[in-house]
Amino acid sequence: MNDLSHTPHNEIVLTVRDRRRVKQFTIDNLIMDEWYPLIGEVGYVIYSLFVRMSNPSHGESCSVSFSVMADHLNMHNSTLSNYIAFLEICGLVYRDRPEIILYDHEGRKVKKRQGNRANTYYVLDIQAITRELLEALKTAVSKHP
Repeated sequence: MNDLSHTPHNEIVLTVRDRRRVKQFTIDNLIMDEWYPLIGEVGYVIYSLFVRMSNPSHGESCSVSFSVMADHLNMHNSTLSNYIAFLEICGLVYRDRPEIILYDHEGRKVKKRQGNRANTYYVLDIQAITRELLEALKTAVSKHP
């Protein structure tokens, strides 16, 4: 067998790349080490699903209906919705809501609001939990409907 470490100058050098599909995803250690006691098992499972769906091997995005997610996780839509809102408050995910502009029968703009359909969720960089962050979370949760 030839020694591959020594290539003569007149030979063509090959580049080998791995094109296999990645069959795993990773969660930042801070999620388990610091955030798990705060977000709990359900929050961890939902966060993990978001990370899995946004995995770079899937093109960093995945479109799935809210109902399919709830069914897959075997939870009620309201439970999923509440936990996602909590993950948002924690700064672990960000929901970009489309704007909806409503017009009256004469074509005048009547109302502009954020929609609740076709949201895009972003998995954000993880922050370490500090006392200041806990106080901010406590305040945010108390103001959340």
